[in-house]
Amino acid sequence: MRTLAAIMLIATTLILSARVNTTRSALRNVNANANVSDVSVMEIDDEAADSAETSVKFKKGAITISGFAKRASDTSESCLITNRTGGRISRVRMQMRYTDTSGNMIHQRDVNVACELGNGETKQVSVSSFDKQRLYYYYAGDKPRKKATPFVVKVRILGYDVPVMSESEN
Repeated sequence: MRTLAAIMLIATTLILSARVNTTRSALRNVNANANVSDVSVMEIDDEAADSAETSVKFKKGAITISGFAKRASDTSESCLITNRTGGRISRVRMQMRYTDTSGNMIHQRDVNVACELGNGETKQVSVSSFDKQRLYYYYAGDKPRKKATPFVVKVRILGYDVPVMSESEN
């Protein structure tokens, strides 16, 4: 009887030690800022729009942002980007300034958003949220059940990339 109990104990130990880990630690989050360092982003603000040093004419107001969304429980923020540059773009660099509803600044950051858009096209994009602790929600969205602070975001387009070749030419 003791031998049978010992065999059962050893078998149980072996089965438990050989247990397969079901977490997927090899996966990694791919976000809008991936591989930004290996791509040269043309940083042109509104004041530099008419500069003779730029090889591509920056069109003020040619990139529009709309449909911003971020709930208190979200770990990402999304918006719609519309391209009206007259050509194809591959990345948009924008400054995002977050304030409370009284106008007090909460946070400000520059974000690179990879987005392949032809002229006249609109695409929904997502970026990681500035709000890591999930304490804020976009004021124009649904009010959350939990206690959270509404915020306003202003987006300023700093520049955009114009691809030299199409993907089919690579």
